Amino acid sequence: MSFERRWLLKDRVCYIQFTATIALADVKELSSRHQALSVANERRNPIHYIVDTTKVIDYPRDIRSINRQLAGRITGIGWMLMITNDYFIEHLCNVFAQLFHFNVRMSSSLKDAYRFLQSIDEVVSLPQSWPDNIHDTMPIR
Repeated sequence: MSFERRWLLKDRVCYIQFTATIALADVKELSSRHQALSVANERRNPIHYIVDTTKVIDYPRDIRSINRQLAGRITGIGWMLMITNDYFIEHLCNVFAQLFHFNVRMSSSLKDAYRFLQSIDEVVSLPQSWPDNIHDTMPIR
């Protein structure tokens, strides 16, 4: 597993930070976790994801291979905010956002992404958890 996943705001904002290599198994695991959570909680409010890929060295590039790893129809995603310095990852995110009908936006930092969510979703308040390895200050409402 080449990622860390944590809730910044329980059942509303999830932070995922990838390191080194993203494997197809990682895509499958995250997709399955999301679908299980969406079904179990009968989600009324979408889950927002902040995904940091700035430390990624290698990742799958074949759209069909990635799509085969996704757990059926992905539902319940509000915004997927990407922190990346890789153009092709940005492109892949845009393709999957169109295929699965969710919003995607590029952000420069975790703080920028979280503040964006605060500006568009009144339920997103101060985070309950903030990664120790992030040098951004905690967002304010």
